[in-house]
Amino acid sequence: MTTGQGVRTIEDRERRIAMIAEAVAGLKYYEWSRIEMAINKKFSSTSAKVVVEDAEELKKAIQIEF
Repeated sequence: MTTGQGVRTIEDRERRIAMIAEAVAGLKYYEWSRIEMAINKKFSSTSAKVVVEDAEELKKAIQIEF
């Protein structure tokens, strides 16, 4: 469940953590590595399409990091 602008509730986050922990319990490293690679490829292909359009918003985000 999400609220407002896609912010997840604490309960939702806890539920997702439990699901992930149950799904990866017992995996061997090579199994995890293959799953990780597939997930990273998916995110990478998606993030390659992202365009920064708002310079002011970007400036604020960078300032937060420092």
